[in-house]
Amino acid sequence: MALPKISVAIAGGGIGGLSLAAGLQNCPHLDVQVYEGTKIYKDVGGGLAIHPNGIRAMELVGENVKRAFFDSAELSAKDEDVELTTDVVVGQGKNTHEMLASLGAAKGRKTVARADLLNGLAKIVQKDRLHFGKRLARIEEKQNGKVALHFEDGSQASVDCLIGADGIHSKTRSYLLGENHPATASKDQGWILFRRLVPMEEARKSLDEKLLTKVPIYCGLGSAINCMPVHGGRTYQITVTAVKAAAWNETDDNENLVVREDFYKDWIPEVQAIVELLNKDPGEPWVIADHDRAPYYHRGNVVMIGDAAHSITPFAGNGASQAFEDASTMLTLLKEVKSVWQIPKAFEAFDAIRRPRSQKVVELSRMFGRLYAFMEEGVGDDLDKIRKKMREAAAIMNDADLQEQNKEAVRYFTWLLSAEG
Repeated sequence: MALPKISVAIAGGGIGGLSLAAGLQNCPHLDVQVYEGTKIYKDVGGGLAIHPNGIRAMELVGENVKRAFFDSAELSAKDEDVELTTDVVVGQGKNTHEMLASLGAAKGRKTVARADLLNGLAKIVQKDRLHFGKRLARIEEKQNGKVALHFEDGSQASVDCLIGADGIHSKTRSYLLGENHPATASKDQGWILFRRLVPMEEARKSLDEKLLTKVPIYCGLGSAINCMPVHGGRTYQITVTAVKAAAWNETDDNENLVVREDFYKDWIPEVQAIVELLNKDPGEPWVIADHDRAPYYHRGNVVMIGDAAHSITPFAGNGASQAFEDASTMLTLLKEVKSVWQIPKAFEAFDAIRRPRSQKVVELSRMFGRLYAFMEEGVGDDLDKIRKKMREAAAIMNDADLQEQNKEAVRYFTWLLSAEG
């Protein structure tokens, strides 16, 4: 007689939740269901240029996940054997036009709109496992060990365990840490971000053609500008981040915000052209935030992953990559789980292995923002010091042995089971 399957709920159909579900659905001992709060993936959030560690993590989750990414993305390099880098260029002050760093080098590295990637990942998750319009409202752990999920539409689900992948404003995080814990709420990091998706035909009229196939970052005092092609090359994304009150103004009607073009008057001409193009339709800006370190990522049969556990500022381009790493490690551990009582041990092993690294990346991303804006203490606009800091940080993020990370998680899980007796 076959044992009943372990029921696994994933709250949140974002990058981490969908990629994890794509792997778990192939595990015969698990019944995996994904509950996504939105009804459709909208084109919000910045485009992505996944770094090497993210691509390796996709491969560990499954070839179908990697293929979903490549099929959804814009091949910025001419083919998958050509390396694409993010070139960081001095755009203001002394040493303008000087190359600071080439980051994230990977063969066939692509850029992708977040919504395109989510739709691509959703296609590889079995339809009967993915439920839209199910925004988590409340979590309740029952005496029988079950976890009750209450959704905003009034519906409920009862499962053996919950994996919260429900984003920066996570209900799972609030449940695990407590609403009043200082690390529960997202933390404003003092930046504001403007983003515009420009039709490529319009971009070509204002910008040099050589800009339109690359992923440059222009840096200078108080600001950083990042651009990339998305939507299969049909759209050019412009992102301007700046220290609050430095590079933006309220308009006369006090409703919309625009980038202060005079702030960029001493930046190089291509940056001025980019800012002018953005200001034609700047959209609604948003504040850049992340999380302070959580003391733990799990309790009992509830765990959090991705932005719910460790939201990351966009400066290091590693938020999606960390979600893929989470999915890879969690998948590896849940493959080892044989019964419901082992789930807390698997979640504890995930916490022990993934929490230190993911929280380190959060801090490195904050540092990248300060480096781009010449605001890192003891570094300023000293290019040699900036390069050294960037090299050291990039090595930590990109060069990690992810297979060993997963093996270590399994070893820790096995030790926990043996210690339980």
